[in-house]
Amino acid sequence: MLVYAKAKTSVSIQMLGRSEQQDAAYRNLDDDPRGPWKASDLTRAEHRDRDFYAITTPSGREVFPATGRSWSRPPDEIERLRQDNRLWFGKDGSSIPSLKRFLSEVQDGVVPQTIWFRDEVGDNQEAKQVLKQIFGDSPFATPKPVQLIERILAIG
Repeated sequence: MLVYAKAKTSVSIQMLGRSEQQDAAYRNLDDDPRGPWKASDLTRAEHRDRDFYAITTPSGREVFPATGRSWSRPPDEIERLRQDNRLWFGKDGSSIPSLKRFLSEVQDGVVPQTIWFRDEVGDNQEAKQVLKQIFGDSPFATPKPVQLIERILAIG
């Protein structure tokens, strides 16, 4: 099924609510008072000399980005993040740092994906069963499941 708008200006794409599974990815491994967080990569997928430098972990180990990568932030911002307890160096304090992204600071929803799978929005077989329960038969060759129509309406 293709969903489109005749004019970009005539539609406003809405966020979808996060699932329990998406929320479960946020944990609080270090009892941070800001609540649950998810570790995010602090490197970028390209090498930049100015962003390739050592970061000293709390255990005293110096770490660098992997070959072909560089840090996504300049040294002064890394230090600011460290002072704000937004870096995670692993339980023992010697791992390559990750950025802590707090659940309380992320958007209230997620941007709709371009492909929706049957476990999220149902399938034609399920839709046929629903129509058979209502009409005794399925009057359409390829009926659309209720969850699919609800998802389309929810995004805008």
